[in-house]
Amino acid sequence: VLLHMVALHLIDRMQHIPQTPPRMHFHSHLGIMRGSIRSKLLLQRSWEIGSSAVIRMAEVGVASAKDIPALLEVNPTLQYIGVDPYIPCERDEGEDCWPPADERYTEALVRLL
Repeated sequence: VLLHMVALHLIDRMQHIPQTPPRMHFHSHLGIMRGSIRSKLLLQRSWEIGSSAVIRMAEVGVASAKDIPALLEVNPTLQYIGVDPYIPCERDEGEDCWPPADERYTEALVRLL
């Protein structure tokens, strides 16, 4: 991936395409764990718009949604959409593999109801 990015950058320079470096800032105060970051961002957003206001959130890559019930309990006005395309396994017989997609969807749905 890095080599690909370098090649694209060089091609842009050769064609005199202006370069704008990406604006990035690491928010270390949010932590490094996904659940902690998500909770802190939701708390910050609720302070900004008021604690009784509805917050809408979409998350891509929720896995089995194990920590979402607690998130919804702490944020009662949160309207949550979780997406995770459980891709079927294509491994040889006998190898460990994730459960079938239907089983994973059912597990996540039951957890959220």
